[in-house]
Amino acid sequence: MKRFITLIILAVFVNGMLSSCSKKYHYDTDKAISLATEYMKDKYGKDIKDVDTYKKTHGSDAYIGVKFKLDETDAETPDTNTYEVRVYVDGEGKENHYVKCDNYMNILFPTFMEEEIGNVLEKNGIKDYLVVVTRVFQTESSDWEYYSSDFSIPSANSSLNYYLQNNQIGSRCYIILPDKEKLSIESSQSCIDFISNIIKPLFDDDYMTLRLYICHDEDFKFAKEHDSDEYKSYISYDKYITKE
Repeated sequence: MKRFITLIILAVFVNGMLSSCSKKYHYDTDKAISLATEYMKDKYGKDIKDVDTYKKTHGSDAYIGVKFKLDETDAETPDTNTYEVRVYVDGEGKENHYVKCDNYMNILFPTFMEEEIGNVLEKNGIKDYLVVVTRVFQTESSDWEYYSSDFSIPSANSSLNYYLQNNQIGSRCYIILPDKEKLSIESSQSCIDFISNIIKPLFDDDYMTLRLYICHDEDFKFAKEHDSDEYKSYISYDKYITKE
């Protein structure tokens, strides 16, 4: 009897897979480009150029990836990065195309997170620090460093708490402190516990990997004067902690 039930379940499962694979989607590349162009202009006020596309046809989600550069020929320092808007194709036999997510927001939101976490540190007496946020994952967008189309642009009126309450977000956060800050909190371990205790409550239902680096004052000065991402190669540290 148990074997019979198992075979029935397996047959239903296989039938579901075949049904999923048999769906045919209408991919309208011109429509996807038009939607992506309009989306970038309406949401970010950005024109695009050098557009290229690809189709994602395997798995349960079907979409057209629209890759592009920003049209900033008049900018003093033009942004030369390549970005992407993903236009999903919804439903069997339908021509329903819609923008689901983009990765341009990733140049805005991690910086906002860094500033907000820095404000928390300062309110708790930490005055000299570096905060680097990487690998942001919003569950709704289903990919690293992509954000859903309804994800709002951070502003002076925004709070980190608002985004964490209204989105499922994961990230990696690196906090770098010079030795002099450690000494103000008695010891490396006390500093680690102190930082962890003030940051962890921010991410109640979200996921963050938090690493704290305590480095020599000279190395910290170098990192602060350069691109803070370079700390991974240049900073020497004596203690770090990972909180998940």
